[in-house]
Amino acid sequence: MERKEVKDLLQLYEKKQNLSPREATRKWKIQFALVNSYQLNKSLQNFKGGMAYYNQRVANAMPKTVNWNYDYRDAMNKNGKITIINVEYDFMDFGSTTYSGNIKNYPSIDLKVIPTSGHNVWSD
Repeated sequence: MERKEVKDLLQLYEKKQNLSPREATRKWKIQFALVNSYQLNKSLQNFKGGMAYYNQRVANAMPKTVNWNYDYRDAMNKNGKITIINVEYDFMDFGSTTYSGNIKNYPSIDLKVIPTSGHNVWSD
């Protein structure tokens, strides 16, 4: 929310009391894109139609399919060459510095970081 481009885009909508449906959708797209992409203007151009292109029930089910207590690094390291593709600006781990540190002792895991990309790398 603190990025200059985000503040500039939201400024018009923050001051208005009653947004039209089109304005409300535009504001929502900016807020959705700001946490999911790095190249904000490019991503906003790719969001067509109304709100989001995803199914919230599927998104809610996904975290339930992962065993969050299991450390997958040993299994990945022992079973051949593994490539992890990550983004440069994903919420809290900018530059994948935390991720890089977490796998530094696992030589079979290769981390590729896509420059100037956010959580939704395909839109950046």
